[in-house]
Amino acid sequence: MLQPQSAYTFYSPTKVLSGNKALENLPVELDGMNAVKPLILTTPELSARGM
Repeated sequence: MLQPQSAYTFYSPTKVLSGNKALENLPVELDGMNAVKPLILTTPELSARGM
């Protein structure tokens, strides 16, 4: 029978950029991560607004 673990560890470093001019800083942030093909997720509503 499978025994439950007493503790779990999940590590997910996340940086959140927000604000009116957050997208202007995106190229600098991506360069700092050496990102070649970033995946940017949005919603249809935000996409329709050009975000």
